[in-house]
Amino acid sequence: KDPSLWINHNCLEPLQKPIIGTHDLSRILNVGMPKCGSNSLQVFFEEDFKTKHFKSCGKGNSYCGYCIQNYVQKKMPPLANCGNYTVLTQMDRPGEDNCVFPQISYLKELYQEAPNATWILPFRNATGWIRSVNNWSNLRYRFGMSCDFSKYGINKGDLKKINDKDDKNMVSLLCNHVKHIRKFVYYHPSLTLIEFSIEDPNAGNILATYFPVNASRWGKMNVNEKQSLGRG
Repeated sequence: KDPSLWINHNCLEPLQKPIIGTHDLSRILNVGMPKCGSNSLQVFFEEDFKTKHFKSCGKGNSYCGYCIQNYVQKKMPPLANCGNYTVLTQMDRPGEDNCVFPQISYLKELYQEAPNATWILPFRNATGWIRSVNNWSNLRYRFGMSCDFSKYGINKGDLKKINDKDDKNMVSLLCNHVKHIRKFVYYHPSLTLIEFSIEDPNAGNILATYFPVNASRWGKMNVNEKQSLGRG
């Protein structure tokens, strides 16, 4: 197949069909951006799989992103040493002093440990995503000043201001990330990639098609998340 059919598909819309590799449910990793449904994914999976969201991974209750970074640097398997969870519904930790995005920086290491993993890439409306980032705990500033998105052609400072220019850079961040994930999966065919929109009323059924989880589990996010449209 021509990889351009995957990689160059509209980067703001999910693929209509998943890219199916081995899909043995040995590892399920959310490789999307923060504020794109990670809390909802946690609620969806937590009753049926050994699942972790964001923090308390490994020894010392570390943030999952920091734990993964630590074991990658030690050249040790990060997933097995960070709690050995089947499902990680949020791996990144965009901290002010240490911003870590395993789904950007450590795809190679994640693949080496879990070559048959299923990767989930959630989508949402770009304008709503930017609004959510802007309104969540100084996250927009941390994106702009603490995180290294140079792989995507974005320099520090390019995202920190809430204006048309920097908002366009935020959209570029989303698009380049989607292309990065799709390209990696294309060249590593044992991986499975499932893309879906968290705003799709059929999202639960889409996920339940590929995971042994009741579709009704989708959407049972907490009240505060619904009110803030935070969505993880």
